Amino acid sequence: MDPNVLQQWFLAVDTDRSGNIDADELQRCLSNSSDFELRTCRLMIKMFDQTGDGTINFQEFSGLWRFLADWQTAFQNFDRDRSGALDVNEAVQALQTQGYNFSND
Repeated sequence: MDPNVLQQWFLAVDTDRSGNIDADELQRCLSNSSDFELRTCRLMIKMFDQTGDGTINFQEFSGLWRFLADWQTAFQNFDRDRSGALDVNEAVQALQTQGYNFSND
């Protein structure tokens, strides 16, 4: 995504104009493209919050956005039947490419 567009989106979601977004603001931001539970948004904030204040600034948000985009691309690559869900075989193959090993038991 164009960094300028991403920054405009960040600024639109930063409703309190703090320069940071919290989990509630992130949830509103992501609700445009998918349904993320608040606890999921809190976990994502925690993953990218470099200062430990429970919020992310634009730089941290950009990292989160790249992370989500990479996972979306990976999902689309493994959803071979384009069902919008990974069946067991697709999920196993996806996880194996990430270094996870499974037995046939």
